[in-house]
Amino acid sequence: NAINILSIPRDTRMYVGNRYQKINSAYSLSKDGNKKGIHGTIEAVTRLTGIPINYYVEFSFETFRNAIDALGGVDFYVPQNMNYNDPFQDLSIHLKEGQQHLDGEKAEQLVRFRRYPMGDIDRVKGQQDFIKAVAEQKLNLGIITKLPELFDVVKKDLKTNFKAGDITKYALSLQDLTGEDVYVYSPPGEV
Repeated sequence: NAINILSIPRDTRMYVGNRYQKINSAYSLSKDGNKKGIHGTIEAVTRLTGIPINYYVEFSFETFRNAIDALGGVDFYVPQNMNYNDPFQDLSIHLKEGQQHLDGEKAEQLVRFRRYPMGDIDRVKGQQDFIKAVAEQKLNLGIITKLPELFDVVKKDLKTNFKAGDITKYALSLQDLTGEDVYVYSPPGEV
């Protein structure tokens, strides 16, 4: 009756391909050079943690925005002013510090922002705090019964090995969870 989330900073150094590099490179090249994409990432995370990965969900930023909008947005305290523009990624982030209601577009800005005093460590903490806020505000019987509808909204841009029956099975076990039942972790490390 709990959700445990392990966030692995994208700059975590490990052996990927034929040398040490950032774990986020595992998506394009695995240790044995054969697995790529989500399967390369799964292989790297399993090697790093020793935890077998049974299910995965891969989604785009568009899917993330659509899911947050379908949930009705999330109330969240933005920890600092966030201003960043990257025309190469078509990314424009402009959020003010303070409590606010984040729709899908603003939530994406929050989770993609990188200019924190502690870099990726603070970024991961912000993402984890956002996930906890989603759980606290949206994990209730009303939203759980709507999960099949939510799945229909996002499934066109979603890659997963979850089946509709799996979603229903696991959704029922979420109905009594609160934000206090969501635990977030990061591996030890330093900037």
